Amino acid sequence: MIILDADEISRVALLHLADGTATSLEDAGRLLGARQLSLHPSPGIIMTAAGQAAILTTAVTAVRTFGAVYVTLPEDTRVSDGVHRGRLLSDALREEGAQLVEGPTAPGATVIVLGSGGRHVPSTSGGIALHASWDGWIATVSPTPRSAPVEEGNVLAAIAAAALAVSEAFAHARSISGSDAGYRTLQVNLLGPDSGSGPDLRYAPASWWLVGLGHLGQAYGWVISHLPFDCPAAVEVTLQDTDLTSPANYSTSVLTPQNSRGVPKTRMVADRLEGAGLRTRIIERPLDETFGLRADETHIVALIGVDNLPTRRTLSAIGWPLTIDMGLGQQAHDHTAISMHRFPGSKHSHEILAWQDQPQTERAIPATPGFDDLDRRFDRCGVVTLAGKAIGVPFVGTIAACLAVTEALKQLHGLPGSVVAGIDLSTGHHMSAPAPRHNRIAPVSLRPE
Repeated sequence: MIILDADEISRVALLHLADGTATSLEDAGRLLGARQLSLHPSPGIIMTAAGQAAILTTAVTAVRTFGAVYVTLPEDTRVSDGVHRGRLLSDALREEGAQLVEGPTAPGATVIVLGSGGRHVPSTSGGIALHASWDGWIATVSPTPRSAPVEEGNVLAAIAAAALAVSEAFAHARSISGSDAGYRTLQVNLLGPDSGSGPDLRYAPASWWLVGLGHLGQAYGWVISHLPFDCPAAVEVTLQDTDLTSPANYSTSVLTPQNSRGVPKTRMVADRLEGAGLRTRIIERPLDETFGLRADETHIVALIGVDNLPTRRTLSAIGWPLTIDMGLGQQAHDHTAISMHRFPGSKHSHEILAWQDQPQTERAIPATPGFDDLDRRFDRCGVVTLAGKAIGVPFVGTIAACLAVTEALKQLHGLPGSVVAGIDLSTGHHMSAPAPRHNRIAPVSLRPE
């Protein structure tokens, strides 16, 4: 019997196997490879830091979820911020796996237009066109262009708009019965569903602590690296993880190169963030009940990206001034769901009902043609292991990271926080509940856009 290594399998392919759209592992690969996306940035955004972040975010999330990503780049420039800081935008796009092209859109490709709404969209030859824009803290994706150019707004909204556009394009490409993805307008206000446009982005925390450097942790790093710090070297990011990379990580994790294997995630992420000019610290030990902060580890925002329940229950006891935990759906039916818990909050972390231990049961192998085929061809242990892996797509983690980083910035801009929040990208439903204020985060200044 052939051994199936779950750490070799793309989590996007796993989605197709689990939701019944693929009849085999090979069929899942064919579905992924057949989908094409064409990115058309407005000339007006290419010279802005927010626009560059949107372009790169579209590329880095789309190359992991589409077979081919084509970019029409009307002009070139140096990247202002992020892990590609100082490089030509064209070189950064090629390194991420996008193909730079001129001329009409590839037949059948989904088109994403970033920036000015009045820009002409080339013929899609059967594909759809989505228009992504940002205004203040609000990210918008629509099948129709905005009535006037929108090139203002902060970098967090630009990144969220790019990821939201790829989410809509991918949902449309999956052709799920009853879905209106690609034909609707979606908006995400990073400040909360009932908030207005908000103030200009001016400040950000000087010290960050990222726990878990997989799907979410790397998305946190990507988003933080694009904040327009006046002096990136004044910002420190602590990176805590004990895992090594595997080929499957590429499909969900935006800082992991293709076919990476056996590299400590802390070292890999540190290298990328230092390329953005940030300072890093590495901790390669678990976060558990024995872990404690030093007296000088103050004014820190901790962003949590783990799915380990015992670790999550310890968060309140660690002592960070502000801790933000993001949770993602893990199965085919809920992989677009995002939840947030903030500490200090209305409850201690060990009181969160969803984080209590549940009876240990083996996750059932999905009754789908794809998993039936795996069960016939491969060892059952490997198939069971794969069935128990979390399904993930990188644009979900990227939007979650934008929400988490925004939460960390709210009080620095005189805004109320949220103790819990949730959003589902499949429906656009967004909710939040207010949180108590805190006063122990040290800020640094950001460049005005």
